[in-house]
Amino acid sequence: MGDPGDFETSEYNFTEGLPFLGASSAYAAGATGQGITIAVIDTSFDPDHPDLVGRILSTSFDINADTRAADDIDNEGHGTLVAGVIAANKNDLAGHGIAFESDILAIRADRPGSCQETGEDAGCRFPDQDLADAIDAAIDRGVRIINLSLGGTPDTNPILEDAVRRAAAAGILVVISAGNDAEPAGSDPDTGDPIAATGTSLNEPANVAGTSGTFGRVVAVGSVDLNGIISDFSNRAGDGSEPGSDPNNKNFYILAPGEGVVTTGPDDDIFFPDLPTCGPGEVNGCNDTDDEGDYYIVSGTSFAAPYVSGALALMLDLFPNMTPEDALSALLESADDYVSTSPDLIREETAGVGVDAVSGVGTMNLAAAFAPQGTTSFTINGKAIPTGYSYAPAAGAFGDWASQPGALGELVFTDKFNRAYRFDAASNMPAGKARVADFDYRADAAAGQSHAVRQGPVTFAWHQPAFRDDPAIPYDEAPMGQFTAQYDFSGGSIEFGRGFGAKSLAPEVSLINEAGARTGFSDGGWARFSHDVGEMSFEIFSSDDEDLSVSGVGLSRIEERWGVRGQISTIRDERTALGGVIQGRFGGEDRSQLSAYALEGAYRPMRSLRLSAGVEAATVDLPGVETSNVWTSRWSVGADTVTAFGQFGLTVAQPRRAEGGTFDFVGVTGLDEDFNFVSETIRAPLSPSGREINYEASWGFGLPGGVDAGLTATLSTQPNHVANADPASVYWFSLSKSW
Repeated sequence: MGDPGDFETSEYNFTEGLPFLGASSAYAAGATGQGITIAVIDTSFDPDHPDLVGRILSTSFDINADTRAADDIDNEGHGTLVAGVIAANKNDLAGHGIAFESDILAIRADRPGSCQETGEDAGCRFPDQDLADAIDAAIDRGVRIINLSLGGTPDTNPILEDAVRRAAAAGILVVISAGNDAEPAGSDPDTGDPIAATGTSLNEPANVAGTSGTFGRVVAVGSVDLNGIISDFSNRAGDGSEPGSDPNNKNFYILAPGEGVVTTGPDDDIFFPDLPTCGPGEVNGCNDTDDEGDYYIVSGTSFAAPYVSGALALMLDLFPNMTPEDALSALLESADDYVSTSPDLIREETAGVGVDAVSGVGTMNLAAAFAPQGTTSFTINGKAIPTGYSYAPAAGAFGDWASQPGALGELVFTDKFNRAYRFDAASNMPAGKARVADFDYRADAAAGQSHAVRQGPVTFAWHQPAFRDDPAIPYDEAPMGQFTAQYDFSGGSIEFGRGFGAKSLAPEVSLINEAGARTGFSDGGWARFSHDVGEMSFEIFSSDDEDLSVSGVGLSRIEERWGVRGQISTIRDERTALGGVIQGRFGGEDRSQLSAYALEGAYRPMRSLRLSAGVEAATVDLPGVETSNVWTSRWSVGADTVTAFGQFGLTVAQPRRAEGGTFDFVGVTGLDEDFNFVSETIRAPLSPSGREINYEASWGFGLPGGVDAGLTATLSTQPNHVANADPASVYWFSLSKSW
């Protein structure tokens, strides 16, 4: 999908109507109207106009060709004006049509000689039978859309309405101007008698739009000016109380620009044949010196209707699998609601919220019409999965895997009209924030009470975090206490407890929690058994913290100045996919299981300096989805020292990160030449785009009065392993005193 701004050229803006409707959104999505034929049943047209060359099909014809005189032309060029609104070429001239690559089948249907009539009845006239014949001819030629920028007072003769219904039954969309007969109520200037308002409902044949037999494929179009105000002359939608009106018409009445419309017109040598050719410097009262078509500013619902016809051509071009009625529904349901606070000039009632008798469904909005509507979903492994699941932010060991090349960006999703859209994974999946430790919890823990007792080989210690009594939470429970109990015996020990951190030689960052990992403030229970084997110590350990459990074995050797430990463990997370979302993006339950292999050690080159490090590699299983060769890494290095100015520490750590592996699934990726959805097997890599590295520095020092102070600062780069994520910094300052 492109940028709408790229299509908002001077030619685009010159038309006035295109920017009003937001047509650039449709162009940015790739719609041009190409391959869509629109029958314009109207008057004659100028096939040589530079903006219409190549747009008018050579098969265009005149219903009354056998009886029309050679000099019977439309001096107003109505057909040329309408055709230009739809399909004027995009060629850097004065302006282009809304569906600038669509094809026009121009069918002339005015009564011979009527366009030359003068006086009160001047203007082209369209007999119902001729219009019905023209509609049937359009049906026979397989057009997709019929534009009728014409109409008259409703009568009892159904011939024209029946022809419109035949077109609708054939799967053709029929767009009809609402009429220009609106006049407010008043009084006769001679007699003073009241005169009823006119144009309170639709003209014929627009009045068939909401009636039975039209299959939701017929729409009436009223006019608004370029400020979005309904035009004084435009017939209103009606409520069914008027003669020839149907109460459902308002549901198939939409507004489009019909005032100040710039479009193609006939050459003024044709428009003003009796005027002399302009001389040098002349601009008024004469024809210009060329024989090319010109451009006009026109008004009327005749020019609002072709905007809707062109919009439907764009819709059918971009979404070839859409049904005609769905294409129209997409325009109607996305229209901007037209609401007025003062009574309408014609109907003397306000245009209220929702569909109403003044403005129908409201004003056409192409940006909204071409955007997904209703519930959107992927088809994954044959099942419809709402796209909302896939908008989860990047987090955990897998980070932004879903937005990387070859992953969800290969998919298309569909909306309520079964329209297919390419999924913009990068834009729809924000990077999650760095997992900053819960400062309130830490503060409560620091302000709590700790006790320890030892009796022979038994040691028992416990800690109760402080409780903040918040009146806004009357039933808030006090935080759970932590404890540890240890029994030492010859060559080993047994330990168990709740909370506190696991023993580790490797350094850890304290202010950034690792996704899917147990922290020192966890509430889960744990147990450990250790026994010496020669110079080594063998241990078995297990912990369970809500949905996160760890169990495994280790072998260690701890000396006065150094220590080393190796561990093999199984880690089960029943809540997340290593702190992120994989199964959940497809409607499943996020879970993960690791088989982790870790090595850690510490060394004191001198009494005041301690160096430490740890590394882990793990294979990963993600229940419920098909993955292969998934593995992760994590590591940390650190140093701490004691000086006359206090204790200093530095830790650099990478939390768990997916280093390899793929996720296989079958997803819909597009349409074939017959407009059927195509499914492909996608092998999505599970590695994220970046690598999170956390840096933490700490300084602990004493103050007078036995007060201990501590300052810790942490910087997290590429949080959640997202390359373009903003870094996060965290600071912690504490003061404490033992009593």
